[in-house]
Amino acid sequence: MFLIIVLVLAALGSTARADTELRMTYPGSPEGVWGRLSTGLAADLKPDGVTIETFPEHVMGGSKWALDAVRNNIIDLAFIGGYLLAQDAKALNVLNLPMLATDLKQARAIVAEIGPELASEADKINLDILAYTWVVGTFISADQCVVKPDDLRGAKVIDGPRFHQMLVESVGGVPLPLPFAEIFSAMQSGLSNTGLFTIPLILDGKLNETTDCITDPSVAAIMLIPVILVINKQVFDTLSPENQKSLKALATMLEEKSASEIEDLVAQAVKVYVEDGKSAQGIEGEALTAWRSAADKLNETLAKEYGVGDLYQKALKARDVP
Repeated sequence: MFLIIVLVLAALGSTARADTELRMTYPGSPEGVWGRLSTGLAADLKPDGVTIETFPEHVMGGSKWALDAVRNNIIDLAFIGGYLLAQDAKALNVLNLPMLATDLKQARAIVAEIGPELASEADKINLDILAYTWVVGTFISADQCVVKPDDLRGAKVIDGPRFHQMLVESVGGVPLPLPFAEIFSAMQSGLSNTGLFTIPLILDGKLNETTDCITDPSVAAIMLIPVILVINKQVFDTLSPENQKSLKALATMLEEKSASEIEDLVAQAVKVYVEDGKSAQGIEGEALTAWRSAADKLNETLAKEYGVGDLYQKALKARDVP
């Protein structure tokens, strides 16, 4: 693996860089959502004289490598997960708060309201934000469907992101973080009967085979985490005005396309359960109110902890506009 990284780095640095020759990385596989979005962006920009070479981040060293590489102009563009990006751009923690948004419409409204502040924070770490895409996550369970917060009381919940672990804990669940490779066997063995996972992980990991119910996120999503398309600031500034305009326009279109891709994945995941004769139940009514109450209480504390209280309040107002 080390030899592969050395050889690819050597190849990246062996040719002269032209303003219209860009390199881009993405999470997952070429066939996944962000692989397809990256390939599509490259194809759409080619007629404008911009060539983008795309490759999955794991080829080089993973998501942390991708963030460091785009900041330091080893690569030019990258899709970066919200949790990782927020380690250096603290204000972006607002978008990681659990259940701040429970659907894409709310997420877009929030970004429209606080986008300038987020862009300013990204600028401090040498990045321009081009587009916001989102990954949806939800509960799956081998027992009863997780609909109300009380459904998690005492349950061991395999869960990943820190803020969502805290939400699970706040309603009486017991977070059980595990590496991806151990999740299937843990649920199959009964070590845990419940998990909170992204939709791509549920599908790719065939976790429907170990569970009987999915909490339908098309009704209200427990987990909605940004995956943000960023470009090195100096690279963007060296593009011609025409290429900058084309890239921004296509990035806006990419947001729309990604929303459609994610909605299709959610529908696919729910369909897998229903066609297997299993359950799919959504969170709504009093159950949604109870989840909102638990999440808002936690989020207020987290927003203060990360110094983003004012941004959080602006985001809440944007979310709650009818």
